[in-house]
Amino acid sequence: MIWPHAPYWPRGKSCSKVEKMKKAIAVVVCCLFAGSLASYADNVAPFGILSAYNLVALGTSTVAGNIVGPTTSDSEGRIAAAGQITHTLNVADKLGSDPWGSLADGFALVAGGGVNVSPAGGHFTIKGGNVWASSNNANYYFNEPGTLNVGGTSSIDFAAERTAMQSLSSNLSTLTSNGTAVESGSSSWLTLTLSGTSTTLNVFTLTAAQFDNTNSTSLCRIRSRVQRSSSTCWGAA
Repeated sequence: MIWPHAPYWPRGKSCSKVEKMKKAIAVVVCCLFAGSLASYADNVAPFGILSAYNLVALGTSTVAGNIVGPTTSDSEGRIAAAGQITHTLNVADKLGSDPWGSLADGFALVAGGGVNVSPAGGHFTIKGGNVWASSNNANYYFNEPGTLNVGGTSSIDFAAERTAMQSLSSNLSTLTSNGTAVESGSSSWLTLTLSGTSTTLNVFTLTAAQFDNTNSTSLCRIRSRVQRSSSTCWGAA
């Protein structure tokens, strides 16, 4: 299990929180499976091209990787779905100094199964990058120069990426946990706090239910590429 990459984590704020977007997705790279989660502090793109994306739905061999949810949702980073994207949202409004941004090849939204919103004609706000979809029935507002590309070849080989992520998931599940995961707050707002114990590799064993039930995540005593101090906490979607 992996989380959105470091550019979306605030700097220098103690136990800051970012609201988690609730979503019903067949396979989401950032919060799918029960197993071990490892945090690394290095300068290598850990997930290849997917390192440039904040939200990825890869699906399985039998279930489409769709991104669905309420029309009021947004994503601070890039999004990609092997299947359809079926609701409108704001995309890529907080890219910041993304070290893996070039891997996205200029795209902020990639929909392998097309964009199919209801009612047709709903709009996305794209704040940094282009859109590729195999088919499309939505409108787009580009706050920065951007284009809509329909048809042709996707910049992401979703089948290959799914195989790679499933292999990574299997490898991570064999690691021994050395961090703690604690839920706190009220039933209306739960925070999941992950506390690390190592300056090199922290491993957490989590369940899908923990992510489904919590509204925000705080990462404590974990070093990242952008925050080298390991003494504070900061929020992650």
